[in-house]
Amino acid sequence: MGGVRFSCPVDLVRSLAAAGGIDAAVETGTFRAEGTVALREAVPRVWSIELSEDRHRRAEVRHGQREGITFLQGSSGVVLPELLSTLDEPVLFWLDAHGGMVDLLSNQVYNPADTGSQCPLVAELRAVRRYPHAARSCVLIDDARAFLGPLRGRRAGDWPALLEVLDLVRHDTDPYVTILDDVIISVPSDLRTVVDQWWLDQADQREGRDGHEQNLWDAYNPSPKVAVRRLVKSVTPVAVRRVYDRYR
Repeated sequence: MGGVRFSCPVDLVRSLAAAGGIDAAVETGTFRAEGTVALREAVPRVWSIELSEDRHRRAEVRHGQREGITFLQGSSGVVLPELLSTLDEPVLFWLDAHGGMVDLLSNQVYNPADTGSQCPLVAELRAVRRYPHAARSCVLIDDARAFLGPLRGRRAGDWPALLEVLDLVRHDTDPYVTILDDVIISVPSDLRTVVDQWWLDQADQREGRDGHEQNLWDAYNPSPKVAVRRLVKSVTPVAVRRVYDRYR
């Protein structure tokens, strides 16, 4: 599955766009617009939907004059279907509008939807499924870990389970679906080789393919010393571990 990614995998987007003849991308969850700008580097036209009026306004001020970028404000579950009704081509979707996640740096809960659902993903995916060009479109969903089980700061009932998400990204054309680097990826089956090669390249760039496989082996077959260290850490109270980490 890989590690936790904090941005859109623009290198994968670029490869998918080139191989799939995709010239448009739609992002849900503008946040600070870094992902929007990254997507624009890969495709000529990008639409970004943000629920927060303040974040939308800041994105407009900073990047609204960039050619090929359009910022839209509102609930993605509502705005996305409206936007898709105006498009007539395959699209790459980067879906990242879900809130209620704990910021790993500040340990604060980011929730753009104080009212309504923290996670509009189901509505977004239903809109994508109804899109006439869904079969040739690509869907990338950030924060795959958020759908594996409970996370701090989430409201019960707002989040679909992973299997529900996977059912929604699959359709009659039987796309290739996988999870890599905390991103759920759904692409037309003929683009599987693009995704697979991207993942092998990631492994080579990080530690080399052999090193990557060795790390997986070590994780599941730790040495006695590592196993004892993990056991001690697992039974040590979090407060004690934080004090230790602070002064070591």
